[in-house]
Amino acid sequence: MPALKGEDHLFTAEEIPSIVTEIVADCADKIAISTLSVQCFLPISLLHTAIDQEEIEVDDKRQKIGGLCKTFVIRSSERQRKRSASHGNWRRRWTSCESIWREACQNTLILHQGELEDLYDALDDYAKVGCVFEGLDDPDEHQAMFEELFLAGVPIAIWLRPGHPFSNPDTVLKSLLIGCLEELPTLLTKKRRSDRRDRSSQPKITHHVTLLWDNPFRLYPDDDWKGRSV
Repeated sequence: MPALKGEDHLFTAEEIPSIVTEIVADCADKIAISTLSVQCFLPISLLHTAIDQEEIEVDDKRQKIGGLCKTFVIRSSERQRKRSASHGNWRRRWTSCESIWREACQNTLILHQGELEDLYDALDDYAKVGCVFEGLDDPDEHQAMFEELFLAGVPIAIWLRPGHPFSNPDTVLKSLLIGCLEELPTLLTKKRRSDRRDRSSQPKITHHVTLLWDNPFRLYPDDDWKGRSV
C-alpha cells in the first residue's frame, strides 16, 4: 500500500479520489483487481463523492475502478467513531439482514418516493433493512437525512447522486433491485461492467449511483477487524 500522510492529517475532499485510486492501482499490481473488495469510509458530507467513477490505467486504457473491483461500497466514517445509542439499532438491523440474505431486494429494501417523513416512518419496520432513494442537493438537507437514516440503524442504502440526468429516478433505481439482498454489491458491479461496455449515448445508471453497505461487525480500520459476514 502506498505511504499516506500521518494519521492526524485531515484529508480534503479533493485529495480523497487520488488517494483511493493510488491504493487501488497499487493493489492491482499485486493481486487480480477483479478479486479486490473496496470499502471507502467517508463522512456524511462526502457520501455523494463519485469515487467509483475515478479511473486507473489498466492495459493502456483508463478504466473506472467501480467496474473493475469485485465490489466497491461506501461506509460511514463517523458512525464507527461516534459510538451512541443508535449503534444498537444498527446492529439490530444488520442482524435482520443475516436472516434474510436470500430474500429478494424488492422485499427487503424500501424504495422511497415522496416525503422524507414517510421514509422515516417506513423504517420503523425492522424487517426492512435499507432503502433506495434519490439523493438531496441541499447540503443541510443531505446531512439531516443521513443523520436520521443512521439513527434508524440503516446499514444498506442505494441512492442517485444529485445532478443525475434521469427524468424517472424511481424507475431506474428499481431496475437495480434484482436478485437477492446478499448479491446486491456483486450485481451492482456486474451492472457497472455492463455499462462500461455499452457504447450507446444513453445515460448509465451506475455512473450516478452510490451503494452504502455498512456492516457494524466489520470495524473501522483503526480497530481490530472481525470476520463476520461482509
